[in-house]
Amino acid sequence: MKNVNFNNKKFYISLFIGTVVNLLIFIEVYMLLKNSTNNITNIFLYQFGNLNITSSSFLVLVVIYLLNQLILILNLGEEFSEELSIYGPYIFTRTNKRSHFIYKKSLQIFIFCFKYFICQFTIVLILGLLFKFKIYNYEQLLKTIGSLFFLNLLNTYLTLIISNMLSLVINGKYCCISVLFLEVIILSLCKYTSIIKFSIFNYIPFVQGIFTWHETNLINTSSRKIFDISISNFNLNGSFTYILVSIIVIVLISKTIVNKIDIL
Repeated sequence: MKNVNFNNKKFYISLFIGTVVNLLIFIEVYMLLKNSTNNITNIFLYQFGNLNITSSSFLVLVVIYLLNQLILILNLGEEFSEELSIYGPYIFTRTNKRSHFIYKKSLQIFIFCFKYFICQFTIVLILGLLFKFKIYNYEQLLKTIGSLFFLNLLNTYLTLIISNMLSLVINGKYCCISVLFLEVIILSLCKYTSIIKFSIFNYIPFVQGIFTWHETNLINTSSRKIFDISISNFNLNGSFTYILVSIIVIVLISKTIVNKIDIL
């Protein structure tokens, strides 16, 4: 089962659009931070891991925060259903191929996301250095950016897997729109309700991707003055575990759905 153009065409389209978008976001972040900090870590935290819940422009910030996910979900949000529409008869006449199909596509999507975020983080690092931001502690930088990278990667991947699961039962782009709309609603509830004060907050989907909301020593004291929202008992280990378990569950549900689909 070949899909030669999957990685090349879609990847370069996503990479180009993502680079333009992240360049524009970087310029905005640079204008906001240039007079308050020259620590390059804060550029990454602001661009990839922050959502200011106290801002009057919160909904706009939510949209900006979701732009990378939007780019990827529009390109990869229906991979399961699109591939089935092409190779359905081949897959469905071989029971063992159904599970293999889900695992293979899930892995392809993960690799796609991994390469996308590697490129975007590298671009922001280069831009940060060109704009005279400094690295004060290499070990701290690697730990922070590494955690931020994998949190973005896994949280976005979870969103894509959910969208692809829905694409098996919902036609068209409705699956992509539904997931993004749900994410906007959930993140908006964090501002307009007192939900962040309750322990149930840790188990609400999508909030785990916001790095600066976590209690973590990877954000130093000076940076915490900029990113002043820290939610009690909301830790990175718990978020990584939640996302990984959710991914496994969604992939298994997708496999079950495909196994129950009749031959087209």
